[in-house]
Amino acid sequence: MTMTIAPGTRLGPYEITTKLGEGGMGEVYRATDSNLRREVAIKVLPAAFTEDKERLARFEREAQLLAQLNHPNIAQIYGLEKSGETRALVMELVEGPTLDERLASGSFSITESLSIALQLALALEEAHEKGIVHRDLKPQNIKASGEGKVKVLDFGLAKAMDPTAGSVASAADFARSPTIMNSPTLTAAHGTQLGVILGTAAYMAPEQARGAAVDKRADIWAFGVVLFEMISGRRLFEGELVTDVLANVLKSEVDFGALPPDAPPALRTLLRRCLARNPKNRMRDIGDARLVLEELAAGKTEEPAPIAPASALAPPRSFRAQLLPWALAAFAALAATFFAVAHLRAPRVEPARLIRFQLAPPESSTPTRRGNSFELSPDGRYLALTADGELWVRALDSVASQRIAGIQDATYPFWSPDAAWIGFFADGQLKRVPRDGGQAQKICDAVDGRGATWGPDGSIVYSDAQRSRGLWRVGAQGGTPKSVTQTPAGLLNHVHRYPQFLPDGRSFLFLYLAASPEVAGTYVGNLDGSAPVRVLASADQARFAPVGPDSASGYLLFRRESTLLAQAFDSARRQTSGEPTVVAEGVGTAVNTGSGAFALSANGILAWSSAESSRGELVWFDRSGKRLAAVNSEMRELQGLALAHGDRRLAYGTGEPSDIWLQSLPAGEPSRFTFGPDPGWAYPVWSPDGNDLAYTTWDLAGLPKYEIRRRRADRAGAEETLIQSHEALYPWDWTPGGQALLYGEGERELWLLPLTGERKPRLFLPANGKQVYAQFSPDGRLLAYAGIVEGRSEVLVTTVPPSGALWQISTAGGAMPRWRRDGRELYFRTTGGTLMAVALGTGSGADAIDERGAPQALFAGIPSSGNTPIFTYSPADDGQRFLVAASRDAASSPITVAVNWQTALANPNAKPDAP
Repeated sequence: MTMTIAPGTRLGPYEITTKLGEGGMGEVYRATDSNLRREVAIKVLPAAFTEDKERLARFEREAQLLAQLNHPNIAQIYGLEKSGETRALVMELVEGPTLDERLASGSFSITESLSIALQLALALEEAHEKGIVHRDLKPQNIKASGEGKVKVLDFGLAKAMDPTAGSVASAADFARSPTIMNSPTLTAAHGTQLGVILGTAAYMAPEQARGAAVDKRADIWAFGVVLFEMISGRRLFEGELVTDVLANVLKSEVDFGALPPDAPPALRTLLRRCLARNPKNRMRDIGDARLVLEELAAGKTEEPAPIAPASALAPPRSFRAQLLPWALAAFAALAATFFAVAHLRAPRVEPARLIRFQLAPPESSTPTRRGNSFELSPDGRYLALTADGELWVRALDSVASQRIAGIQDATYPFWSPDAAWIGFFADGQLKRVPRDGGQAQKICDAVDGRGATWGPDGSIVYSDAQRSRGLWRVGAQGGTPKSVTQTPAGLLNHVHRYPQFLPDGRSFLFLYLAASPEVAGTYVGNLDGSAPVRVLASADQARFAPVGPDSASGYLLFRRESTLLAQAFDSARRQTSGEPTVVAEGVGTAVNTGSGAFALSANGILAWSSAESSRGELVWFDRSGKRLAAVNSEMRELQGLALAHGDRRLAYGTGEPSDIWLQSLPAGEPSRFTFGPDPGWAYPVWSPDGNDLAYTTWDLAGLPKYEIRRRRADRAGAEETLIQSHEALYPWDWTPGGQALLYGEGERELWLLPLTGERKPRLFLPANGKQVYAQFSPDGRLLAYAGIVEGRSEVLVTTVPPSGALWQISTAGGAMPRWRRDGRELYFRTTGGTLMAVALGTGSGADAIDERGAPQALFAGIPSSGNTPIFTYSPADDGQRFLVAASRDAASSPITVAVNWQTALANPNAKPDAP
């Protein structure tokens, strides 16, 4: 319960003056802001709510997002106030009656109803464009003054207060749901709980009443219910009990005959579209309703009336009387047609023309190292791009891309069906963020994501290479992932990647990677977990392009070498037909996926890039970020970077081909140390004396095999295999004396392999989320590594051997820790790419860490490694210089966009028009 606060009590700068009301979310007071001298409304949250730390933290994050709403028809949130154990929400004080109070006197005129509805639509449109759904729209949450001014209250707070947010509620959850028993609506102090219950349930969308995930279409349903009530003067769904109301919401037919006879036909049609029970058939965008209302308010009523319900039909006429008008109309139509054919030349309908244009990627950016770097929204209006780990959005009718703040190391962007949200992988998690920016939200853990797709029912199907080789399903709001595809037991080289939902919303394409060409290819899987069906033998990612937005027929697009092809495909029958047709030439490879760099929208827009990979160079920078000298200017696809002690020798891995190279510094020529392409080599690590190199090899033919090998840097003697595994192996560091090698099997556990005696590896640090970039301190008493803290990569330090003691070094995200040679400084990369330095104390081991200073920024520009845990920089022994794998290109290759690309299939010689 919330303790009543007496007038005169102060909460920070706010002085309580009077109580306004109370509801399930707490008590509401009028207060005076002593700083700005304005009246505000303060909602004091219940103690049971504030004592739940997880729920309170979620509420605070949601409130931060809601505070971004700034619209004349939306009551604004000013902030959160903390005073002792009390938590309060500070809001705009909106005077006047609620719409519910005004409706108690009966219906409104059509003119006033249109005015109020138009303002409601404008408010919802503003919120929906920012990815915010009200979830509890009803007359009690709408202030409607007699002068015609409308303000919507409590946007999104139903979600913020939900104790079960992130999971799908059942009917049993209704008793504790904020949208049933604990309405966030401001109710009168004398209001009954029964009124709150019925008032809320009566406006819930059918999918919301069932406990399913909801999106903006739930608000459109509630908007329709409110509009119906304003015009008709009666509540659309009623009942004595909550269950009766919900049953009517789910089953009873909408009585459109209750609308007044003077309701315009366009208004009736609008209500029918808003009140479609199946959300797939409901109006998709409140902006469409706003357009209809603006035309009606302007007096445009030319839309023909739909067939009226039976209750509104005029008395029946004779069959003959009814047939005559139709016969006359048919005769007139035939006559007009004959006249047009005989005497007039029919106007030519201009066919759709192929249009191509190019978009420049974000300025001064480089592609991320893993994952497609761009993705078209389903409506073809936006492009989501990842550039050097940052997430950008480009409207196709805009001249520039907009960066979404606060997101780093993002990979594999994908869109929600309504294009309001962008999903992506970062920090070992699957996340989502509103298209226009805001707080990123965790969906679930996904340590090594390899593609995802968002279905119309809110399901997300994704790949997490660290968790399993099949695909998983999770709700967009979060929850426990469930397996939807499995690979054969024992065949570790069989993996599923890059899913894409098909139009039915239940099945999806995915790429099946396998060494056997008889198995590899594009498959169709199903949410019910039934056996996938192979539809294409291509070993490249395929995407489906429907002929129309909701069509099951269309084309599969895929790449062979650098040619993009299209083949007719019936997604309902799971069958291809005909021969592939060329769509475009010069289509490159998506960075580090091996698949074509192209994207499709559902409405005939195609985008592709010709970039195979970005060029890079190894450059010395001083502590201020001043460029000193380049040591290598022709490097591609970095696969590890290491300096030998003394800064005289460099080892690095490169992906073209996958080999390790050595180079003497300061001006030696690179020399190949291994010879590809099979197997691959990467992740070199120098021994403390600089005589040996440890590195990873892999062979994916048949059963995949990873090995860590060792060889003398002077190439004397043969390679020596140290450890083998079917999981990826990462050699991180040698112990200071060189007696053992620290390595990771996968990206979770850390193991120590003795290099003398029995050589039996032992577990050094058990799995605790993602644990990578492990580095011993020079004295061997500490270990720095990157781990996951509250869903974000942070630099941590523990003792050697691990004792349970742990220090968090970074404070706002960090990775790639490296020590100065004397152990008096520790460096790391922030998630934004800034190199940080932490000065350590004069003691040793834990004493040095306890005496450390605050992290200090040196310079920006340390590249991201995407999902691949490799170092992209290395400090010199004295810490005065840093070797950085910098981008040589000012920007990645432009993206070509083709509108009406299908026209090229019928006419391969079609010339594209300029936009």
